[in-house]
Amino acid sequence: MSDLRSEFHHGIEDIRNDIALLGAVIVELIPRVTEILLRQDLTGADEVLRGDDEIDARSIDIEERALTMLALQAPMASDLRQLAAGLKLAPEIERSADLCCNICKAARRISGHELDPKLRGLIQRMGDQARREYKQSIEAYVAVDEVRSSAMRDMDDYL
Repeated sequence: MSDLRSEFHHGIEDIRNDIALLGAVIVELIPRVTEILLRQDLTGADEVLRGDDEIDARSIDIEERALTMLALQAPMASDLRQLAAGLKLAPEIERSADLCCNICKAARRISGHELDPKLRGLIQRMGDQARREYKQSIEAYVAVDEVRSSAMRDMDDYL
């Protein structure tokens, strides 16, 4: 029985690590798509759009593993909370990747049009804030830090 529980806890840790890695992809993607929008970088936009399927697949894999663990192991207390968090976060991270793709599509739509300097500044500040928030969220999740997690609402209000 001990080996089964050990394997179960390794599975939970693998899910946590995969969520952290997927979140890190978005943390790096946010400034990239901000720059793509500001520079109207059509090549960069296409690269991001082509990479979305991989993020989708990784998110689905995380969800499927978490659901399998729920079904087969009947976790309790903190193990259940960790798996539930994984089930909620994986599709949210995937949605964030979709929003990055939407920014790339917007860059393609506005290609050839000059952006107002005030708008450029606003877009840059929003991108910077979004990256900070996302990074803080992933770090709070990894650290299981409830205080930092609860502060995210205030940060999001600013954005």
